[in-house]
Formats: sequence, C-alpha cells, structure tokens
Amino acid sequence: MWIRVSSMLAAVAASSFAGQAFADGEGIPFTGTFSGTAFFMSDAKVIFQGSGEITHLGLSTNAGDLSLSPPDSYGCIPNINIETLTAANGDQLVLVMEDIACPVEPGVFRGTGVWHVFSGTGRFAHAVGTGTVEGGANFNLAVFEITLAGEIAY
Repeated sequence: MWIRVSSMLAAVAASSFAGQAFADGEGIPFTGTFSGTAFFMSDAKVIFQGSGEITHLGLSTNAGDLSLSPPDSYGCIPNINIETLTAANGDQLVLVMEDIACPVEPGVFRGTGVWHVFSGTGRFAHAVGTGTVEGGANFNLAVFEITLAGEIAY
C-alpha cells in the first residue's frame, strides 16, 4: 500500500530551498559518502542507518527517514528523506533530500536528487547549504550508499 508524503514533509519539501541561498564565495565545499543498512518499515517508509566521512564533520554517522510516494509509470519512486548527520563530537546537521529512485533490477534502486540544510546543532546551529545526492539501495541485501556534494556555510 502506497501512501502520500505526510503534510509536514510536504510543507518541508515545498519550502525546499527558500532562504537557503548564500552570497557567492560564502559557501564552502561539502562532500562525502555514507553506507550502511537500508530497510522498509512499511510500504511507504524506509530507514537508512550508516556511517561515512564528510567534510566539516569527519567520520560520522547518518540516520535517514524516507517517505515514499507512489511510483510513476516507469516504476521510479519520488521520495523525501530527512537525513541526520552526526559528527564524532555530537554536532548534528539535518538535511532534507528530494530524490527519485528508479529500479535497476528487482529490489535494487539508484537515485539522484537535491538536498538543503534544514537545521543543525553545535557548530552547525546556523548552517545553510544546498547540493546534490546520488546513491542506491539493494533491499535484497539490506544495504545502501550515498554520495553528497554541495556547499554549506556555518
């Protein structure tokens, strides 16, 4: 059973990049990769839990909470992902990702999308930023990997 993204997540998505821009030269590169476990909580919700390394956080963990929309005519699934990145010292950066994931074989999806900073703690309390996300999940093996690239200011 597919359900629509909740109204709260829809509001977050609608505000996507509003207020996230910064003046030229203020943003600093923000890149990294994460991998770990991926599993369905329901037909419309996926959880990612993993670790990786990303600029400005170093070695860190990630926790993703994806809300899935119904698939399009090609089987691709639009989704909203609230991704929390946690640095070793506990500082957090929360990203909202808007993505579309397409099947490449049964149980295996590749996706691409955009992200923006939603909130943060510690040194990221006032962070702003935007970028792209690419990655995939193999639900047959319960694994995922993502690569983030963009700019942030904090």
